[in-house]
Amino acid sequence: MPAQQKDTIRELTLMLMYLTSWVEHDTPALRAVKKKELEQYPLVRRSWKGYDFGLLNDLSAVGLINTGSRSGPALITEKGENEALKLSSSCRIPLRPDIRGCPSQAVRHNFPPLPLSPATVRHLPKQHG
Repeated sequence: MPAQQKDTIRELTLMLMYLTSWVEHDTPALRAVKKKELEQYPLVRRSWKGYDFGLLNDLSAVGLINTGSRSGPALITEKGENEALKLSSSCRIPLRPDIRGCPSQAVRHNFPPLPLSPATVRHLPKQHG
């Protein structure tokens, strides 16, 4: 597989991890903690690791995620959050960068539709009207 294709897959994986992530307190060993004690732990962004382990290892090696153990969710680092936001912006998927408040949600904007390639247009159903 060409290097550029590998890079694209890695970037898309990071962006998908960010899009499906959530924010929670970083409790030790992901254990349950009493509500009044939660505030002493920092907020972190986590994502499930339903992706190729080779990709996850690559993302972890460059410091974009921290996979910890093989079980449980991955932690998206601040560097990974920034990279995911930059990538989503370049793909015209605007996100609220309220990284430390609540899970990310796509924000609706009035962007013009992206142009479709001729190959895509050929596969669209014909409109009757």
